[in-house]
Amino acid sequence: MPPKDKEILKEKEVLQAVVVDDLLSTDFPFSGPKGLLRLANVRLLDYTLSCLSAAGVEQTLVYAAQGSEQLQEHVRASGWGEPGAMAVQVVACQGSLTFGDLMRELDARNAIQGDFFLLTADTVCTADLRPLLLRHRATCARDKNAVVTLAFAQAEPQHAARTEPKQLLLGTAASGRVLAHQRLDPDARNLDLPLDLILQGPGVELRYDLSDPCLAVCSLAVPPIFSDNFDFQTRDDFVRGLLLNEDILGHTMYAHILQDEYASRAHSLPSYLATSVDVIRRWTFPLTPDVSLSQVDRGYRLDVVFNICKQSDVSIGRSDVEDCVIGEGSVIGDNCRLRLCVIGKNCVIHDDVDLCGAVLWDQCVVKKGFKKSHFLAPERTVLSKNNDKSISVKVEERMDSVDSDTDSSEDEGEAADEVDEYENFFNEVQDSLERGFGEKVNTDDLVVEINSSRFANDIPANEVSLWVSKVVLGLPAALKKPPKDVLAYFRPILRKYVGKASADHLNCLLALEEVTAEGPAEAAKMLTLLYQMDVLEEDTIVEWFEESAGQQLRQQANMRKFIEWLQTAEEESD
Repeated sequence: MPPKDKEILKEKEVLQAVVVDDLLSTDFPFSGPKGLLRLANVRLLDYTLSCLSAAGVEQTLVYAAQGSEQLQEHVRASGWGEPGAMAVQVVACQGSLTFGDLMRELDARNAIQGDFFLLTADTVCTADLRPLLLRHRATCARDKNAVVTLAFAQAEPQHAARTEPKQLLLGTAASGRVLAHQRLDPDARNLDLPLDLILQGPGVELRYDLSDPCLAVCSLAVPPIFSDNFDFQTRDDFVRGLLLNEDILGHTMYAHILQDEYASRAHSLPSYLATSVDVIRRWTFPLTPDVSLSQVDRGYRLDVVFNICKQSDVSIGRSDVEDCVIGEGSVIGDNCRLRLCVIGKNCVIHDDVDLCGAVLWDQCVVKKGFKKSHFLAPERTVLSKNNDKSISVKVEERMDSVDSDTDSSEDEGEAADEVDEYENFFNEVQDSLERGFGEKVNTDDLVVEINSSRFANDIPANEVSLWVSKVVLGLPAALKKPPKDVLAYFRPILRKYVGKASADHLNCLLALEEVTAEGPAEAAKMLTLLYQMDVLEEDTIVEWFEESAGQQLRQQANMRKFIEWLQTAEEESD
């Protein structure tokens, strides 16, 4: 191709970005795609797209592992793709489980034309990305093996946003080439670095003052690297693999440090709360709610005196409220004290409430006298002194200093000693499921409520199946409904929490034995239903009956008949 034609082709190259919306962290009581999670009452995806649009990106591809239709609807409603706006396309990748799966899907679709920005749907960044792109292209012109330039934000080791394992970066100061990269446990005292890398010369530097916003500029060679290496499941696998196999793969990577620019990632509860506080404090300007990042969440006004960003129809009584974001229709009573809080839409906060560093999603209710700091309350949560369903979040010391004059932590400790977490969890799940059955609530929404209660009460994962089974199997008696009707309605919940693990099956059988202790004749009837609904498997049932079941159940005639039938059916199948 003549040089002139090459120049014309290069001019027509569209600047692209890829946003990876992989599976949401299990920390969050939220079942939708990560990009639709609200941060300071604005969808995370809107922060990401606003940053890319400001950098001159013309086309953004959002690769989603779940909820692609919801994402596409939000993109359409938000005005992305309209004339003059950045084009945004949501790509559904059903069956993808990891970051690596989505990158392999990107390679298979062959949708990238040249260098592209790569970031996750939970990245919040105000940096001008154009210097990062120019730095990457200059590096590639100098080093033909360079394939990626990673962006890091400068942050002191004790910065509140640094809630994840600390970044340790070893590289050459002049060129920015990365020689080693580690994530260190906060309590780590020793470093394990190859001596030959350190001794390469005086130009090698060790950086520990960095945070990783999961932002990079990639060359066309990056997606095929994931396709060629199926053990690359995470971004860290990719970075580690390139460094360890540089001689084999022949690729190099570089780092770009963002100076005096904001870049963070809200992918865990601590980092989510820390980033929310940053938005409230307006460290992310112009990415703040009052700037109207999308057409969906317009209407926020800023009270400069008290730094309150609020929508219409917000009512605040005679209370001390500062540094907050408040959604429309929310009501705050008298004698309340709110600091660094995000209040969703249509929330009701009664009198004498003291909150700091709290995030309340839509339609939450906080009863009179409730006091707490640093927590997340899912949608429609009711909080009171005796019934706290919020999810507490451990924060770094620097973030905790915002409420050093608050004595609520001492009160929380005393209350925790008085409440039995398991009993609390059982009661909360029972209330949710009884209401769900009466109002015919979607079981997916009930699962979100159960997970929220589980995290709030710190219930171990291996014990959730036992307590959920106790609740569900006890509901026919509590609701005075036929077991067949109740168990059929809650079958999706039982199948989710009992699953395929034998330990969970045994937990369900233990729950059955406990629930039917006063009426063992009901045990065979309910066990038959659980078997017919594919909740329990015959091998586990027979093993439990022969080795663990109590004498009362073993002597029950209907139970023995059912077990004999199972054994006969199994033999005939063999």
